[in-house]
Amino acid sequence: YADIIDKLVTKCWQEEAYAEAQLRKVTR
Repeated sequence: YADIIDKLVTKCWQEEAYAEAQLRKVTR
């Protein structure tokens, strides 16, 4: 159960980081 939550959190974090990176490219 904890493993599933861990995977979800990791996925969320990766998507967040990716979106932030894309945003930086656009605003540059």
